[in-house]
Amino acid sequence: MGMAHLKSAMAMNYSLQGKSDLALKIIKEAVQEATESGDILAKQPVYTNYGVTCYYKGCLDEAEKNLKEALAYHEKTFQASWERLLTDG
Repeated sequence: MGMAHLKSAMAMNYSLQGKSDLALKIIKEAVQEATESGDILAKQPVYTNYGVTCYYKGCLDEAEKNLKEALAYHEKTFQASWERLLTDG
């Protein structure tokens, strides 16, 4: 979980700085690592940040897809605090 989560956070920071190409590169690495690990707790923040990164990049369909994927992982583990960020309430 460690490296995937770390890269996910790095990607979020790059997105907020407007460095969307670098953010997208790093988040894709994080997705691969989280997927390979099979750890649902790694997938939650990774797919959340992947969706946000896609949103900042202007890829709205991809953003929606990844945020829905993130929501599915959050629902499976009852992570209510993150779920609130992904839904209207």
